[in-house]
Amino acid sequence: MKGLQNYIYLIVAAGMLIVAVPQLRLGQGFSMETIFAVTWLALALTVIAAHSYFLLKVDQEVSVETKALKQVQRSDR
Repeated sequence: MKGLQNYIYLIVAAGMLIVAVPQLRLGQGFSMETIFAVTWLALALTVIAAHSYFLLKVDQEVSVETKALKQVQRSDR
């Protein structure tokens, strides 16, 4: 269920990004609209990156590698 939830959130965040980017006003200099647009894009990309990180199971791969290294270190002693 957790994986499905992350897929849904990833699709929703990507959809929001696709809909909102054409409407954001970038390139108008250093204004409040530009600051808001850049901040909103950073937040949306962070959400997408976090869900992608979880779905790609990067933590699991790092955990397996760490356990293997610890076992090698114990066997060397």
